[in-house]
Amino acid sequence: MKRKAAFFLVIITTILILALGIGVFQQMLAKRDIVNRISVQPDFMAETLYGGIVSSDQLFGQKPVVLTYFNTECYFCQIEIDAIKLHKGLQEKALIVLISDEPIIVLEKFAKSSKLTDKKDVEIYHDRKGEVKDYFGIHIVPTTFIYDNEAHLVKTFNGQISADFLHELISNGRP
Repeated sequence: MKRKAAFFLVIITTILILALGIGVFQQMLAKRDIVNRISVQPDFMAETLYGGIVSSDQLFGQKPVVLTYFNTECYFCQIEIDAIKLHKGLQEKALIVLISDEPIIVLEKFAKSSKLTDKKDVEIYHDRKGEVKDYFGIHIVPTTFIYDNEAHLVKTFNGQISADFLHELISNGRP
């Protein structure tokens, strides 16, 4: 009886370890697919605050792009966006793209209260169906992607990043 129980325990443990290994492997493959998908000019569409549609083709290729996925109620997102908004050097050297899946009315209020509507090189887009979030594999906000002027991914940041560091990264020719 003890041998049967031990054998059964070994079989169950082996199955669980195998299942865990398969799960980890699948996650690694999914992450690799996302990295490959976004490493050169990502292909996505988002909605403008005025109801139009913007394609990634319209954003990339002219100058570096700082793309930040955010949430208006996220404290760290607010700090990062405020710093970016006040950093004129960063705005001169890069196009700032802010994307969120919150309702458009929330994004409009945020844009107005944050005084982002008058910033020429800061654009806010609505990810209506969460497709941009899925495409980039975003799980936390803020998540920031830095692309060079040839639309190659240079760096990804999960969590808050300083505008000074972004400016330094772009100014030093890294993108």
